[in-house]
Amino acid sequence: MPLDGATTAGFAKDLPDPIAALFADTAATLPDGDPQRLLLARAERIAQRASAVIRAQAERIRELERLAEADPLTGLLNRRGLARRLAERLAEAARHREPGVLMFCDMDGLKAINDRFGHAAGDAAILATARAIRDAVRATDTVARIGGDEFAVVMARVDAEQGLALAARLSAAVRRTAFDWQGESVPLGLSVGIAPFTGEEEAEALLTLADRAMYAEKRAGRAG
Repeated sequence: MPLDGATTAGFAKDLPDPIAALFADTAATLPDGDPQRLLLARAERIAQRASAVIRAQAERIRELERLAEADPLTGLLNRRGLARRLAERLAEAARHREPGVLMFCDMDGLKAINDRFGHAAGDAAILATARAIRDAVRATDTVARIGGDEFAVVMARVDAEQGLALAARLSAAVRRTAFDWQGESVPLGLSVGIAPFTGEEEAEALLTLADRAMYAEKRAGRAG
């Protein structure tokens, strides 16, 4: 079979569409009887271009996956991202027999901020709270915004007693956050409930336990 343009162009039909287009485009320029060395050089050029296309597509896929798990307001993980990281942490806890805690956090007073100052102020308060939470935990901890005023934190290698102390510290960090809106100081608050885990728990059941603990904490705070 001669190594000519017509022959090489026929190879493209069995290739993925983006690569086939590149191959066919280059192969169509080959004159009949082109020397094999030149053909190989052009084939290498096709491979390089195809590799660049594949890398660009892979990077685009990674970026879309990242965006699918990101909260657009705070840049934290969203509920989908939390589900993935929590599943990973539970598997690690079971494998290494290390405890951990899931924290369920709910902002105090966001509705009052929205009602008094408007939703722009509410968004700013959410951002300030998100930053305070992120700054108060370890770099290895997972922080996610899972609802309008709800956040979750996953901590590995932390037992129940440590988790309670860390939850109190997290709540205090948010209360200390200086938040001003249009020249007026606005207090922030955070109720935090925890659910310890060993790796044997189901993720949704763990979220429910942490949610209930958070509401118990919120009720206790109001009673106090």
